[in-house]
Amino acid sequence: MRVNKTGSRREFINRFGKPLEDYPSFTRATTGLSDATITNYLKRLHMFCLFVGEDPDTMIANRQADLKNDDVIIKERYEQHIKNYIAKLKKDNCVVSPAIGVICGFFKNNSSYLQIRLDNKVKYSKENKYDKYAAKRADVQKLLSITSNKRDIALITLAFHTGATPVDLASFKVGEYPLEPWKSFNKLRSKTLRKWFGVSTPDCCKAIKGYMLSRGIPEDAKLSKLHPEPLFMGHKGALDASAISEVIALLIEKAGLGSVPNFVAKSLRDGFYGVLKISEVDHVARECMMGHTGNVYHVYGDAEIANAEILKGMQKAYPLLQLSEGDVLQSSGSGLTESGLKFIAQLSPHMEKIVKFLENMDDVLYLSDPDLKEKLKQKGVI
Repeated sequence: MRVNKTGSRREFINRFGKPLEDYPSFTRATTGLSDATITNYLKRLHMFCLFVGEDPDTMIANRQADLKNDDVIIKERYEQHIKNYIAKLKKDNCVVSPAIGVICGFFKNNSSYLQIRLDNKVKYSKENKYDKYAAKRADVQKLLSITSNKRDIALITLAFHTGATPVDLASFKVGEYPLEPWKSFNKLRSKTLRKWFGVSTPDCCKAIKGYMLSRGIPEDAKLSKLHPEPLFMGHKGALDASAISEVIALLIEKAGLGSVPNFVAKSLRDGFYGVLKISEVDHVARECMMGHTGNVYHVYGDAEIANAEILKGMQKAYPLLQLSEGDVLQSSGSGLTESGLKFIAQLSPHMEKIVKFLENMDDVLYLSDPDLKEKLKQKGVI
């Protein structure tokens, strides 16, 4: 059934005496909205007002009075009106969602106190809707092993070494990521607009340099403030969040990891966070590196101290993040002696937990600390 919107507007004026847009409650609800959204409000609200038999101002006044009543039936009168209206729309084969969005928006935009809560459903965060999977280094190495595409290698490496989500990756510009290892940088997260602190790693620098070279971009390219160039590009232009998610999802399937429950693009971010926790990175530095907090300077005092703490945290975590081949210490399962493991554990408190983790994972320990490497050589461990 196709509804005659012109007829509903004429019927509204005949019944209530003036156009919908002349009511103050409609003006309040649509202030600041785009012309297209206002037009949508006009189309949808005419019919709901006629269905309920009340003009917009009367509905708002009645909603305010209903919420003060102790009787639940009266208090939820408009929730019931909307449910009945949904039933009518379905019976008439009309689209439901746009109309309900406009009606609920009308009440909420007049006052958040008046907003409609259908079925009193609690909105759960995405984290509570499904079990997370944190990508392991072996998973990431497997993803990298099945592709020779420089862009995809840079995407995967950057995500695992910074905790960037697809929307964050899409926001990176050429020249924004330092191409010299162990340099601090920060940017605003696209989703939350909170400052996100990062540290460039040798693996990331190598991957991004290789990708920029394949695009013909010089290594010393600077970030343009007037016309910043997106870092990650596809055949049709800059990759957005959905395109990046699709690229990573295809790599997961191609690597044979599609059967792993809940292994998605965001699992690379969760894997990064897991490594920071295993490495016992200071909790404030850890939250800053994840872009969870904006009060870093209240804790550390100034940017220099904050960046030093975050750099220290990344250097502690890097042995479990490093993806490229380099100087390695084999774990006990792969040949490292028990005395060698004990010596490493004594050098630094955080190394003990890393060694235990490696023993359990039968993995390898990558050396990124020159002083540690030299001490181990002197002891004959490597």
